[in-house]
Amino acid sequence: YMNAGLKGVLVGLIISIIMTFLSSLVRRTILTSKDVRELLDLETIAKIPYVPDAKKRERRGYQLTLDNPGISNEFRHAFHNVEIKLEHGLKKDNKKVIMFTSTVPEEGKTLTSVNSALTLANKGYKVALIDCDLRNPSIASILKHPNATQKTAVDCLLEQGNPIECLSQYKGSSLSFLYGGKPRNDSVKLLSSDAFKTMIATLKKNFDFVILD
Repeated sequence: YMNAGLKGVLVGLIISIIMTFLSSLVRRTILTSKDVRELLDLETIAKIPYVPDAKKRERRGYQLTLDNPGISNEFRHAFHNVEIKLEHGLKKDNKKVIMFTSTVPEEGKTLTSVNSALTLANKGYKVALIDCDLRNPSIASILKHPNATQKTAVDCLLEQGNPIECLSQYKGSSLSFLYGGKPRNDSVKLLSSDAFKTMIATLKKNFDFVILD
């Protein structure tokens, strides 16, 4: 019975090793910079550290932004790398507009766009940060500012006014921002409108970088 048991364990171990190997061959999940390079033929800008219980911290008023003195050095260094890559890459190609997107909710898209805007502004660049996620606007929950203008991206697009007049300045820095407004179901229509194209063109003329979340 003991020999049979050992054989069973050995067979099970061999099968599990084979299954793990086969799974690695067909896996399409991106976990590392190497995966990004091999599966997407793209280079990684930076790795942003995972922050445990980020949502709970935000609900307690702890902001995961670079102007928070309690942010870890690892977190700051990651966005320093983002700033270097964006600055050099965009300048080389004479580009100004950066769009942050994600495949699923809660991936940290807005947190990344806000802190990227902050790190570029800290370098002295004039930066415009626009909340374009009109179905689920999130910048207001991270970049809280009591003196923000009542105008939102939706207002600016519907009224087709001057986007510069809709912007708010963040704590006296060179970062200006525009909240998304109330969630809407016609976001695709608004973002594909001539008014949106005009907004981006105007911002490009007045800012060094325009970040779209």
